[in-house]
Amino acid sequence: MNTVKNRLTVPVGSTSTKIVGPVAITAGIQGQVSNGYTKVFANLQEDNTGKVNISFTIQVNSVDVSTFNTWRDEVKTILGPQVGQQLDIHSGIATDPEEPGRFMSRYSLCALAYAVQSDYSTDAYVNHVDVPFGLNNRQPLRSGLILRSIYELNSSVLDLAGELTAVSASPNSEAFIPVSFFTFNDGRVVPFAGYRGPISLVAGTDETETQPSILAPVAA
Repeated sequence: MNTVKNRLTVPVGSTSTKIVGPVAITAGIQGQVSNGYTKVFANLQEDNTGKVNISFTIQVNSVDVSTFNTWRDEVKTILGPQVGQQLDIHSGIATDPEEPGRFMSRYSLCALAYAVQSDYSTDAYVNHVDVPFGLNNRQPLRSGLILRSIYELNSSVLDLAGELTAVSASPNSEAFIPVSFFTFNDGRVVPFAGYRGPISLVAGTDETETQPSILAPVAA
């Protein structure tokens, strides 16, 4: 039997609603950030031979790539081009600048790290749930501006599609969607799910080059 399972290791959160009017966020802003992944995998059982291809579509809540790119420009305006360049390097965007969407989850954590601790280390956030964050009066204004910029982002339900290939020599094929989501002290949730497009997910076959474990947005 061939199986496809979708396991949400960390919940993505609710779809954000559009904010009307000015946002009042002070230096005392607080919240929690969680990071994990959605996992999709295929398994080739012993009674199968050869190769099996499984196509799938899943839904995740996330800031979309267009919104993310606009936000990156805002971050660079707030922090300056040198810090913006370092965020691209530490998040991975610099390795594939044509596909920034695949690094949304990590970039959001790097931006948070710089806002609250003035460095780019995400060790405190990666694969952790409900890590508290907040600002104090000793931190610069730019820190509050970064967190406010995250707060103001809108998200939507994204349809992501991919294909998994399992073969006898390598019967398991997996895809991971990295997810980070910010829950602010008023209950507002802003999620970031990494993806790119278009791409087919394949693994464990000599016929096709293994592709990164990321998904493509479904065409409208």
